[in-house]
Amino acid sequence: MTSTVSRKTEIIDWINRHKLKPEEVLIIDDDKSLNDLPLNSKERLVLTNPYVGLNNQNELKSVLKRKVKKTVSG
Repeated sequence: MTSTVSRKTEIIDWINRHKLKPEEVLIIDDDKSLNDLPLNSKERLVLTNPYVGLNNQNELKSVLKRKVKKTVSG
């Protein structure tokens, strides 16, 4: 049986399961549905071209320098 869990759910679940903070994670993926990630995780997203992959070092460096905004949960 094949799982129908979205890539977004898969990533969020992985982060939560490993008890990581957003600033401890860098997401590099080509799935455009990840644009719907929560803001604190989306700030750590490098969305790549599915045909080329990661080919822009400046984009990666930019994401690594970003400060993660704190969000209020509840």
